[in-house]
Parts: sequence; structure tokens; C-alpha cells
Amino acid sequence: MVAGDRLVLQLVKAIRKYDSRAHITLLLTTEEALGASASSGSERVLKGLESLGEVDLRSTDVAVVQLESTSGYCELGRELKRAGVPLVMAFTVSERAENYRACGFDVLIPVGSFIESAVGSVIGFDSWVRIPTREFAGMSLEVYRVFRRARLGITLRDILVEVGSARGTVALYDKHGSYVTSGDYVLSEGDLVVVAAPTGRDLARTVERLNKLFTLAERVYAALESRRPSG
Repeated sequence: MVAGDRLVLQLVKAIRKYDSRAHITLLLTTEEALGASASSGSERVLKGLESLGEVDLRSTDVAVVQLESTSGYCELGRELKRAGVPLVMAFTVSERAENYRACGFDVLIPVGSFIESAVGSVIGFDSWVRIPTREFAGMSLEVYRVFRRARLGITLRDILVEVGSARGTVALYDKHGSYVTSGDYVLSEGDLVVVAAPTGRDLARTVERLNKLFTLAERVYAALESRRPSG
């Protein structure tokens, strides 16, 4: 099995682990990769740019694209964006694709990344994903990709107030990777919440506080929806 196919297998395992009920389209470039992904459980598995014209992508939440090289990748990424796919992710088994965002890709995962955590941080919607950072400044790190909880109306200020004096630092990035500083900013679909703490215990406490915030907001949302007139 070549390196590219092993990467596909790792990718498939990560997709299955972080099954968020999002509609995922996996776009591959080789027959070997297609065989490796046969049991992925993905919403749809396609091969090559030409296959995009054969399917309706309007129900796709995330497109995951295998890049064997940078040749033609701009056309592929832009076509997926034109089709209305909200989040387009590429993983490369060869060279790094420069200016990938200008080509329609929101995220690019290069060879050498921690595939499971990297993929989980992108498609692990509404779930916490631990990022291996043991040797990075002694910090523990978890990330949370917002999906259905985008409807709850939670702001960055709500998050910072809830965390309070916990020994954890919270940062928020929108789905394009831009750092959010406005306290009035409301969590949107695809945003990334990043929590860093000096120890695993501090990290767990900070994450627990944020989970309580999400749970409370869900209860309020459910109560309001139950009072909404039907029809």
C-alpha cells in the first residue's frame, strides 16, 4: 500500500470516528484510494473533477478532497464552492498547495499532520477534539467545531464570562480561520473554539464550563421553540 492510500485509510477512520451526521462527500483521485475508502460510511465517495457534474452537491455539508498534486486543484476547489458546499477541506499526499484559500479550500491538511486530530478539528462538529501538543509549550489543547449549536445565539462574550477564572484560555476563529475579537460575535456554523490550558485537569474544567453553557442554551432554545406557534 502506497503512502497516499495509507493516508486515505487514516482519513476514513477519522471520518468514521467523528461521525457528526453531517453530509460528507469524499472526493478521491485514484482507484486505489477508492478501494481504501470502500467502508468509510461517508455520505458519498466520488472520483475526480469530472464526477462533480454527475451528482447534486446541494445537500453536502463538507467536501473532503484528496490532492495528489497541485495541478488543477484550483478548478476543483472553486467548482465545489460554486456548487454551494459550505466547508471544503483538502488533504495532500505530495506537495503543499499554496494559496489554497483563494482556490476555494477552507482547510488544507499536509502530510505529516496528526490526521485524526486534524480531521476531527474540521469535521468533528459539536464535539471536542484533543490536539496532540505535549511538546508544545507544555499546554493541553482541545478544539470544538460549531455545527448545530450555531442556532443557539451564543456570543464570544458569553463564552468568556462562562470560563471566568478557570485556568484555561479560549480563542474563537470563524470558519475561514480569522481570529474573532468582538464580544458581540455570535457563534456561526463552521466556527472553531480553541481551548488551551497548562494541564489536562485545567483543560477538562474549562471544557466542562463551556459544555454547561451549551447545554443551558439548548434548554432555553428548546423552551422557546416549544412555545412557537405551529404552521
